[in-house]
Amino acid sequence: MLLTVYCVRRDLSEVTFSLQVDADFELHNFRALCELESGIPAAESQIVYAERPLTDNHRSLASYGLKDGDVVILRQKENADPRPSVQFS
Repeated sequence: MLLTVYCVRRDLSEVTFSLQVDADFELHNFRALCELESGIPAAESQIVYAERPLTDNHRSLASYGLKDGDVVILRQKENADPRPSVQFS
């Protein structure tokens, strides 16, 4: 199935791309493909379909109701990996 991914990065820049995947493709594999296309690390990504975040990485895309021609939103999470602040005195 062909899915369109609308991507919003942390800096609010936007990218749209399409991916051809099988319906039984698991979410974690889809995240990896999105990382290759968008540059957003999979660990920092949130994928949303029909206003619902997709969270179970081992479920297939079809099990979420995705079908050919659908659009998903890929968002880069805010503060996904906060860095410790260093104080210099």
